Amino acid sequence: MFPIIMIPTFEGETITYVDGSEQRILGVDEAQLRIRLRYRYLNETDRNSIFAFFIARKGRTETFYWVNPQNSLPYIVRFEEDMMNVEYFAHKLWHLNEVNFIETYWRAS
Repeated sequence: MFPIIMIPTFEGETITYVDGSEQRILGVDEAQLRIRLRYRYLNETDRNSIFAFFIARKGRTETFYWVNPQNSLPYIVRFEEDMMNVEYFAHKLWHLNEVNFIETYWRAS
């Protein structure tokens, strides 16, 4: 199993007035999830599969379904960045240091 970090975030705007006071406006009432994964000790086949999937999605361009293995809930996500950092650390083994997803569809509560 690999570490999964779920980070709820809220989007909004902050207006700063001349006197220094602020007004905060919440964009959406529901939290948007950011999901972080770290893969350790990938073999060449797994690394190639993850790379091919990332390239097929064109980085953060296309959304996809991701099912959380901890609770079997599906999420519609996209990659957060257009690049992927993979570290070669031993003979035919890699670490995928961090893969970040952003939930692109908010579920109604």
